[in-house]
Amino acid sequence: MGSHRIAIAAIVAVGLLATGALAQPRISIGAKAPLWDEVRGDIRIEQDQIPRFRDKIILLLFWRTNNAESLEALDTLAAIHDDFSKLGVTVIGIVPEPHDRVQPIVEGRKVPFQVVPRNNDGRGRGLEWLYSVSSYPRVYLIDTNGIITWVGHPDDDLEDRVRKQMSRTPPAGATSKLTKDRMARAEAALKKDDVVRAFTHAKSVRDAVERDSAPFNAAKALMEKCEEAAKELVKSAAEHFRAEEFQKAADIVCQIAVRMEGTDVAKQAESEIARLRGHVRAKDFVKKGLDNAKGEILNDEAAEFETLDQFPDALRLYEEVSDKYKDTPAAKHAEAAIKRFREDPTTSKRINERRASEDAERWIDIGDRYRKLALNVLARRYYNEVIKQYPDTEVAKLAKDRLKGLPEKDGADPNVEPPKPKKPASDEAAKPGDEKGKPGDDKGKPEDGKPKAGEKPKPADEPKPEEGPKPGAPRGAGGG
Repeated sequence: MGSHRIAIAAIVAVGLLATGALAQPRISIGAKAPLWDEVRGDIRIEQDQIPRFRDKIILLLFWRTNNAESLEALDTLAAIHDDFSKLGVTVIGIVPEPHDRVQPIVEGRKVPFQVVPRNNDGRGRGLEWLYSVSSYPRVYLIDTNGIITWVGHPDDDLEDRVRKQMSRTPPAGATSKLTKDRMARAEAALKKDDVVRAFTHAKSVRDAVERDSAPFNAAKALMEKCEEAAKELVKSAAEHFRAEEFQKAADIVCQIAVRMEGTDVAKQAESEIARLRGHVRAKDFVKKGLDNAKGEILNDEAAEFETLDQFPDALRLYEEVSDKYKDTPAAKHAEAAIKRFREDPTTSKRINERRASEDAERWIDIGDRYRKLALNVLARRYYNEVIKQYPDTEVAKLAKDRLKGLPEKDGADPNVEPPKPKKPASDEAAKPGDEKGKPGDDKGKPEDGKPKAGEKPKPADEPKPEEGPKPGAPRGAGGG
């Protein structure tokens, strides 16, 4: 039963890995996970209960009350919650059914993690629509940067995937050094009277560590101190408004409203923002001020990634700031960072190596899924391509081990063969930040189809789920 479930899930997942998206193109592996408040119709949750996909590894389990595999998945995810919740892994169950139908099961099975049902009125589109859920149960693995890294069935080596993700993007709660560094930055910012930035750093500590722990209480105390100082800043913004110094007023209240969202002082700042918007000569400063504040937060996160040598993640955030918040000081800072990355050959090389490793791991994952379906011809093809394209890597060693485990005689139809994975870009260093080099940008390819420098190497276009193996393949290899 378990292998059959994984077999069916694997066919769908291979197509997902291949195309980069499920049936609805809103979601893809490598994309940012949508925030919960982007959908109307789901249960209303208090603001501080909404996971912001930052500093924690998130497992979203989509399940149904009338589905036996879903009920088994609750036990699987409960075990992961028990083992990893204190290390920065958060499990959340999503059910597209009303509360009164869900609650008896949650209480009866003593589910230890948060479960979110739909509104009883059932209006609006739910999270299952936004996440393109096509079958149940379904798990979405989201890293500490809010990026979807895997989608699949809970029985598909989920615990091992969580452990690997923790090694790639360690949650802040799993490393005391990161929380100490952030607290030190918060205290340093407060000494410079940069209370909004100090608040942001302290909040990141509070949200990442265990409640009522010493780091939690220290961060909470510093946040309260920042809030008191920010009240005086709001008063100064009001004085700037009266003096018709609108830009100064907007810069102050926009920073407070964005960085200290949900606090009483942020509400005061929002009142001042409303007053600025009502003035014909002041309203234009508000949008720019809000955009700049949002961009500065992302720049701060990118700078932290640089200190951790996570340059691809830093680059992604700088590019986001440059694209979303144009003509702001934050965008200019991001563009300067992108230029610095582009001109540093060492950084460019490390970004290329990381991207190549991620592509190789995707090929391994595709091969593993074919192997579980006994489609060994297809599995062998991907393992061999990893060895050929990345011969001196740890992933290549893993591919060799996988090949040793395959039977000498393949049980798959030898006529079923995927397109050969494209050869990655040459050793020429990519230019990070080059718009033509962004994944999925066809402008980055010349007419001969070869990738230009700066373009992320891509695995081959895999068969879509509906294409699947041809008739005659082993039972379970089709869609149902």
